Amino acid sequence: MKKILIPLICMIALASCVTFEVDEDEVSKIITLINTGDSEKLAKITQTPFLLDAEIIALKDDAALYWKNLAQVKFSLVNPRLVDIIPVEEGTYKLFSESWEVEVFFNKYVPPHSVVAEIKADNGGFLLLLDGEKKGYAQILGIKGP
Repeated sequence: MKKILIPLICMIALASCVTFEVDEDEVSKIITLINTGDSEKLAKITQTPFLLDAEIIALKDDAALYWKNLAQVKFSLVNPRLVDIIPVEEGTYKLFSESWEVEVFFNKYVPPHSVVAEIKADNGGFLLLLDGEKKGYAQILGIKGP
């Protein structure tokens, strides 16, 4: 019994350590949701509090309204190109803002294995702050635009 129990406990412990890796395909799926105006799905995979440029959106309804408003004006990333996927480290918050509030947001709400996807488009540069899977997509923690 002991010979079976110990490997089983080790397997369970290792399985709980598996993290969702945000890669180019995951970023592409988020861009597609933005460009097709799928505000409902975007709202479902958006964490709150949510970082919008240097502003913290605390309420889920407000984050959902943000995506709905973008969809209503037919916002899209025009000819988007993924430039880089940057792992979140100490100081990464400065990509969004050097403010104390954004630093606290990163320290409190952004898991260490999160990433910032840098996207260049014909209508400007964008950053997506992303983390583990939610409903089959990377979870959106924040966005910054031009």
